[in-house]
Amino acid sequence: MRFLRLPLLFIFLTFNVSILAKSNDELFADAEKLIEIDETKEALDLLKTIEPKNDKQTAEQFYLLARLYYSIGKFNKANDFYKDASLLYPVEPKYQVGLSQTSYALGKLKLAERYATLALKYNPDLIDAELMLALVLNRYGEKKLAEKRFIDLIDLQPSNEILFLNYAKFLEQSNSRKKAITLLEDFILKNPNSPDLLDYLGRLYWFGGQADLAIEKREAAAKLYSKSGKFVITKSITEWVNSVKEKLDEKKKKEEEKKKKLLPKKAESQFTPNPNNEIEPFPDIIYEHARSIGSGFIINEGRQIVTNRHVVEGAYKIFVRNGFGELRFATIEKMSEYDDLALLTLDAQFDPLYSLTIPEEYKLRTGQSALVMGFPLASSIGDTAPSLTQGIISKTTGLRDTPGKFMITSKLNSGNSGGPIFSDTGELIGVAVEKLDSLLFIKDDQEIEDAIEDINIAIKIDRVKRFIQSSEPRVDLPKLDLVDLYDLKLPSVVMIVSLKPKKEIIEENNENNEIEEAIRECQSNYNPREHSHLTKKQYNDLCVCYIYGLIEIYDEDEDNYQAKFNKPSNEFENKLDELKKYCESKI
Repeated sequence: MRFLRLPLLFIFLTFNVSILAKSNDELFADAEKLIEIDETKEALDLLKTIEPKNDKQTAEQFYLLARLYYSIGKFNKANDFYKDASLLYPVEPKYQVGLSQTSYALGKLKLAERYATLALKYNPDLIDAELMLALVLNRYGEKKLAEKRFIDLIDLQPSNEILFLNYAKFLEQSNSRKKAITLLEDFILKNPNSPDLLDYLGRLYWFGGQADLAIEKREAAAKLYSKSGKFVITKSITEWVNSVKEKLDEKKKKEEEKKKKLLPKKAESQFTPNPNNEIEPFPDIIYEHARSIGSGFIINEGRQIVTNRHVVEGAYKIFVRNGFGELRFATIEKMSEYDDLALLTLDAQFDPLYSLTIPEEYKLRTGQSALVMGFPLASSIGDTAPSLTQGIISKTTGLRDTPGKFMITSKLNSGNSGGPIFSDTGELIGVAVEKLDSLLFIKDDQEIEDAIEDINIAIKIDRVKRFIQSSEPRVDLPKLDLVDLYDLKLPSVVMIVSLKPKKEIIEENNENNEIEEAIRECQSNYNPREHSHLTKKQYNDLCVCYIYGLIEIYDEDEDNYQAKFNKPSNEFENKLDELKKYCESKI
């Protein structure tokens, strides 16, 4: 026996007469309540006063002492008391469950499994023992079997808080935090008075970076703990909440102060070229004769634009409009011989506050945020405001490890070319330049489904700096919310439309007439008998696809070959076969 009876004198000095008047069963019940509300010292003092009158009471005393020591993390001592209780009453299943719990806590999985199995032998419906077997399976690495057991147990007892709590812990340990959160949220919705589950849910939110929700759930748990008399844990949670709130408030205050110092204020500017903030439309001729549509950004006190060379090269006239709808004309100042970069000079200055800073240096890191702003597919989806696309830097070099470029997961489309790329602090880190189609990398024996995703390429900001030969020192900026970043950069991002030279427009009109004539001629050859598998509309669509495809595959080399040999080349005939198959698959 490990329990030492205290002198009678100590008993009288410690407890009043009313306590001594209670029966042992009543005292055991009082001790159990104290253990449940974490009043461990009071529970221990009370248990030491009890004089068991038989083996059953002695076993109960050992059992409660075991629970007490288990609750404060003294698993060896708890295990000893569970053993003493079990020796007196070996067929009592709750003693076997206790031994299973302490064995599990001490890392003795075989013993934990044996004691849980023994408990089920005495009581086959004992959920606590089944739970221990699920936990043991998990520690053995049998996660699928463990989860199945959890699910089966929950089906049997859908209102058992302990089961849900342990299943949530299992999911968290299995890197399924979102699933654990959903599980607990669903349970709490039906059972709102579950402080243990609310507290654990708050912890999950905290480790997931959702501080506000963590505070909300843990505060709700503290209120329920307080109502049930668990003042120790209530105090602990309250202290944690107050500490976190204080730190968050301090952090928020510092960030706001930093923003005020570092971020420009639009209201401070006296430069108001567009006082009504109205969108100035592009001339009607824009989309009809556009040579290229791209993006860019404002630099040099609002006087110049950075974009890609391919957006403006060979342009007859260049229109520029920023995110606030202010329209300008631009001329090409210079173009890079080595990089796809161009510098434009505006006919009228934008607000100097719209000008973006090009940092002195910026070290790219794989996994870092890459936020692209620009005007993709403007003629189709709209041109009044730039879009914002979020991604990360997937590689700090370009295709074939080109040092002046980098790869991003942010999707680029036609119209993004020349647009700025920002970090999550709002720093300019690159310029969007191109998207490589994954189909170009598919081998003959490779399925389309196995193709890599499209590769998005950007030019590093140090190359832009070198091209412009003007820069400002980099400063450390606070991380921005995406909404704040968009609002801040909106007036700095421009849409660029370059018009074709008049000669090209005339040639194009002639070419378009020839194409339309070829399509009409093709469509006139429709024969219901010969083309019985096609409707008239399907045949017409086939002609459109075929003629436009023919233009794409017929080049100068093929023209020279046919002029020399008076017949198509084998390569061209193969392309024709592929084109026919492609067009037929589309109708």
